[in-house]
Amino acid sequence: VFFSATLAPFDACKKMLGSAEGDACLALPSPFDPAQLRAQIRPIDIRYRSREQTAPDVAQAVVSHVRQNEGNTIVFFPSYAYMSRIAELMLGMENLPDMNMLRERRAMAEDEKNALLSAFEENNDTVLLAVLGGAFSEGIDLPGKQLCNVIVVSTGMPQPDDRLRAMQAYFDSIGENGFDLCMTIPGMVRVIQAAGRLIRTDADTGTLLLVDSRYSHARIRALLAGTLIGDALGIS
Repeated sequence: VFFSATLAPFDACKKMLGSAEGDACLALPSPFDPAQLRAQIRPIDIRYRSREQTAPDVAQAVVSHVRQNEGNTIVFFPSYAYMSRIAELMLGMENLPDMNMLRERRAMAEDEKNALLSAFEENNDTVLLAVLGGAFSEGIDLPGKQLCNVIVVSTGMPQPDDRLRAMQAYFDSIGENGFDLCMTIPGMVRVIQAAGRLIRTDADTGTLLLVDSRYSHARIRALLAGTLIGDALGIS
């Protein structure tokens, strides 16, 4: 039995998990009202070749969202290096709003992680910079006013390595879309998991900002359809 909020699309997940023909699949709608989430997209090109050029735009988008929306915020980035670059630009900006800015570090111990999370209970102006797929993008629960805003920078695609290239080549060789199965879908799973930190109960409300020009692509939007994010954005 496989159970997750991110087991979609079914056909792709069945291929990746080794499901047999005829296995039962059941999808349930989100239990939350789309009105609980105010979601928007900033179509900034953050593909690797453009990142340095558009980094000031990303920093400005993050700061503007923090300034316009009260409460604690988590900002997710595709890598530690990019997170550090945006943090550097943010700290150098004039009229930076008052905030308790924290950062995720590599290989954090559990007590270090808990110390950062405690800031969300004690302050209402905490901004945590974190990485997609890291310690704070899944498995944490910050209901109510502990977390009011989430910003996700990128579509979450993993950095290609030898293992991913081999998997992609294998799926391509059997007539499947290797890039979609190994890069696009896992990336969007990360995005949906990270955004899922925000609305945890029927009483929660919050804002979600997705920063990446690829959110205008049909395939990316199709992967958001049927999720609370897609419903909030009006994607069907």
